[in-house]
Amino acid sequence: MDSAPGRRYHTVPRDTKFRQMPEREPERSGIMKEYKLIKTTEKNAETTMNTMAAQGWRVVSVTYWSYWWVHLLITFERDL
Repeated sequence: MDSAPGRRYHTVPRDTKFRQMPEREPERSGIMKEYKLIKTTEKNAETTMNTMAAQGWRVVSVTYWSYWWVHLLITFERDL
């Protein structure tokens, strides 16, 4: 097998037996979550987050998004 400079290829013998990882049950907390995605500007971000927090929402992530205008995409979650 040809290899590119600096690359090494490793082969595994055909009679090699691989161990199977034991299957685990997914963790279930019993709590369903609701998510909401809101697009806002940098000027309104703090007000938006405070308003949503007062309603019981938590910030999960904030993404800076720029297409024609600069926006923040804020993902909120709360327990149902």
